[in-house]
This record gives sequence, structure tokens and C-alpha cells, in this order.
Amino acid sequence: MPVKVRNWGKDSGMDRVCYYNFYDLFNAKTIRGKITIRGLLEAQKILKIKRNIRQDLPKLFGGGTYWTLSYPCLKYIVDYTEKYPELLKRFRWSFCAEEIYFQTLIMNSAFKKNVVNNNLRYIEWNQKNGNKPAILDETDYDNIIKSDAIFARKFEYPVSKKLIDKLTENFILS
Repeated sequence: MPVKVRNWGKDSGMDRVCYYNFYDLFNAKTIRGKITIRGLLEAQKILKIKRNIRQDLPKLFGGGTYWTLSYPCLKYIVDYTEKYPELLKRFRWSFCAEEIYFQTLIMNSAFKKNVVNNNLRYIEWNQKNGNKPAILDETDYDNIIKSDAIFARKFEYPVSKKLIDKLTENFILS
């Protein structure tokens, strides 16, 4: 039942659901929190503590959290969650469950035929301007224009000011 998502580590994301992740208990943005979370994860691996993935669960799928869903699809997700709450409960203590839960429900439903693997977002996933994903600046303008994206991430003042001005000038005012 591998999730198999590129760039999700050596086990393609299964560590997200096979081990307890304690991001709800510790602040991963602090050094102490990050060390504690990583330490607890490594302890589970050393002690061979692994969460069971029941065979009756749907096949797991994963991906980003930037998507556009139709009302019928959203209704399906809500109705499924109300009818079968155990799947959502199984994702408690999983890392970034929102990157697996929705995709799993949709890809195991009739809605899978409507899935287009393009979130229409321009995101620079490299380290840049002190952040990952990158804080966009004026050097990203041409790449944004060449993409088919209608949204972009991440803008932060003052780093992105020239880019915002250029986008505004060329698209909003024209």
C-alpha cells in the first residue's frame, strides 16, 4: 500500500503513517521541539515500534494540499468521513495527514477520473531568500509568466515588493 510520492523520502511517505509523529505536542519551529520530535521518531525506529496499516483501509495516495475541489467531491469527502470516521482517526499522529487523507479518498472514488495533476500554483521549492519554499522576488517573474499557474506562493514584503509591483503593473493595470 505504498503512497509513493516523489521527494517524500526513502520510503516514499509511508513513514508519515507508520510512525507516530508528535507535531501536535511539540513546536517543530523551535530547536528543542525539532530535536524532541526527531528523537521520538528515531527511538521508534530503533525499538521497531511501527504502526499497523490495516489491510481493510483503502489504498493510500498522497500529494500536495493545493487543490480545487468541486462541491460534489467535497460532499463525498464529508459524507465518507461521517460514515467511516475510523479512517480519519487512523491518521491521528501522522505527519501531514492532509497530504494523504484527501488524496486517498478521492483516488479511491469515482472522482479519480476527474483528477488533473496540476494545482495551477507556481511554487519554487528550493531554498531562496531565507525560506523553503522560496520567498519569490523579481527574478521569478519570467518563470511565473511562462508557467500555466494562476496562483503563486510565497510573497513576503519587502523581498517580493518589486515582483508584486511588476505583476500588478502588467496584469491588473493593463
